Amino acid sequence: MSRLPDFAAPPPSQRASTPAVLAAALVFGLAFADAWLARDLATGTEARVASLQAETVALRARVDRLRAAVRRGADAPALGALTVPPAVILDHVASRLPADVRLTDFEVRYLDAARVRLAVEARTPEAWDRLLAALAASPRLRELRPSPERREHDLRASITATWVDEGAQ
Repeated sequence: MSRLPDFAAPPPSQRASTPAVLAAALVFGLAFADAWLARDLATGTEARVASLQAETVALRARVDRLRAAVRRGADAPALGALTVPPAVILDHVASRLPADVRLTDFEVRYLDAARVRLAVEARTPEAWDRLLAALAASPRLRELRPSPERREHDLRASITATWVDEGAQ
């Protein structure tokens, strides 16, 4: 014998429970936030890739020009500062550091010339001034551009300059 539904009883609830709805809304919200952040990250990454591609094209053209110069018989002095190893530049800079100044970062970028960036910490403003005077007196460093100084505990700043090859002086 089959059992027929009792129409006198209320039908079972078809509504989802409140905690399940809240959990679903939370999952949806988190997924939306992740998608939004991923979109922003992708946009930033695409811009960075485009920038790197443009830089790569420029550097390839530079390499091609340098290779052509070498094929034409240009020697190291003709190529100038682009052939000097970073260690030579670092030794030159280190020989001019006052005792109360330390080099915290050093970078050389070989573009149309060797561009040098120094990050330094000086114990006193006078030491900073002595460093600037010593670097300015160097015949190998030109176009010195000190950054604004940060004076927390020590004086911190950076300096950019152009390395000049010995033969170009």
